[in-house]
Amino acid sequence: MLDSDIVMPQGTLQRMLSVDKEIVVAKYAEKGKMEASYHCYHHSQVPFRRDPKVEVRPGERRELKDVDPMLFGLGCVLVKKEVFEQLEKPYFKFTISDERVDDYLRVSEDFLFALKCHHAGFRPVFCDDIEVLHLATVGIRPGKLEGIEWV
Repeated sequence: MLDSDIVMPQGTLQRMLSVDKEIVVAKYAEKGKMEASYHCYHHSQVPFRRDPKVEVRPGERRELKDVDPMLFGLGCVLVKKEVFEQLEKPYFKFTISDERVDDYLRVSEDFLFALKCHHAGFRPVFCDDIEVLHLATVGIRPGKLEGIEWV
């Protein structure tokens, strides 16, 4: 899965595929921040609030089996077909403002997908060495990519 405002350097998809896990998460900068990180959180069970971020050391690939349950964003994520085959539909649903839903499930569509993956037994692998550019963080409009330098 790739958000429309994410730019992948050449070879990113091949690197993600080479990890050979069910769910592979690349890092990128959140809107309003310049430093790339993971959009990966402990579940607070409180709508509109995230518990502290899960830390991954530079250069580390980490399968987070010790975090229960786990939330992650879908800006740049590789998900194998087998994951979808084991999940209940709908895979994605924006439930934050749905007061009919239990607080545990009042999350974004990204995080609801992550919760479903967690409860189905899947644990994402977070790859610090795979980084993509989030256009929302650099103020570049789609179609105006001249001058971007990968560092």
